Amino acid sequence: MLVAAGSAFGAADPLKGGTTTVGPLKLPHKVKVKVKGGATKSGKTVALPITGGFLDPIHGSGPVQNGGSIVLKRGKKKIKLTGIVTTFGPGGKITFKTSSPYAEGKKKSKSMKLANIVGGTVGRAGFGGTVTDAVAKLTKKGAHKLNQALGIRKGGFKGGKLGLISTSTVPQTVTVISADSNTVEYAGDIFTDNCVPTGTCSTYAGKLAEDGVSATPIPPATVILIYVQFSPQTGGSMAPDCSDGTLTGSQGGIRLERGSASITQANPNDSFAFKNVTFEASTPTSSLGRAAATNLIVTPGTCSANPETKTITVTAIQTVNATAATIANQVLGLTGTPCGPGGPPQNCPLAGGDPVGQTTYTIHTH
Repeated sequence: MLVAAGSAFGAADPLKGGTTTVGPLKLPHKVKVKVKGGATKSGKTVALPITGGFLDPIHGSGPVQNGGSIVLKRGKKKIKLTGIVTTFGPGGKITFKTSSPYAEGKKKSKSMKLANIVGGTVGRAGFGGTVTDAVAKLTKKGAHKLNQALGIRKGGFKGGKLGLISTSTVPQTVTVISADSNTVEYAGDIFTDNCVPTGTCSTYAGKLAEDGVSATPIPPATVILIYVQFSPQTGGSMAPDCSDGTLTGSQGGIRLERGSASITQANPNDSFAFKNVTFEASTPTSSLGRAAATNLIVTPGTCSANPETKTITVTAIQTVNATAATIANQVLGLTGTPCGPGGPPQNCPLAGGDPVGQTTYTIHTH
């Protein structure tokens, strides 16, 4: 029951940008606010650039790392708040670091809690998330630290409302709910150039044909003529600009067989971060572990992200990975001799960079 319930919750996405605003700040008399390091302000409202952290856009929860700094000044005394982290959702809080000395005589301190964050309205901003008009409540200890640094003894900061706080995030990658991939193998040289009898095939599918290697799908993967489909992929993450992320959760595989020799490639992970597709590879007698089988090259101009439907589509070209080609040649006995007229079967080896095909992805995110 606990596992089932946990799976219903959203997932936090890593962040690369956005803005967190705090204010208008409730400041004691004679305390002024300034900003540095890329932060901006309007009156007593401060806007901080988001530099990292995580946020679950469905539930509006997670720690948001903010750049810039807030400087509170009273007369000649000041305190600089840096390393500001605003955590939204259950246990919400604001933490900071400061270079201002305290009574203990420390010039630097560890991360300290300044305020609690409660409430707020959760929404979406494209693929990102928003939390609007939450309330930042200054803790008694937070108020004491500010008063201590600014030399305030009476009429200073008190525990209670510090100001409203909102955030609007830009994710590095977003959580994948499901994805489909369909690969059209390059097999034109088999049918058009008639390369099989001459042992001159240049594509992955062509070489398998001339070498007498069969490719058998392991359900739910399917192979129909030159179409290879893995569906669905049920996990992972994806960057809206297709520059990062990995699709996981796909079941099934492909078994390559030549005589009594075989290699099974199962459960692919399509990595747009590392530009490859990895499989759990094995032979009838041993496991070869997870390794890259193909290179994944995103076709320029094909990445399209729809923030309304939270769907990403992209087309990529796959080529044979050089290490995978070496292992396949060893297991399947593709020694290179013979490789010429008179086949099939030949012994023409696979090579790194051999064209595999064009893969179209349809990716649904949360």
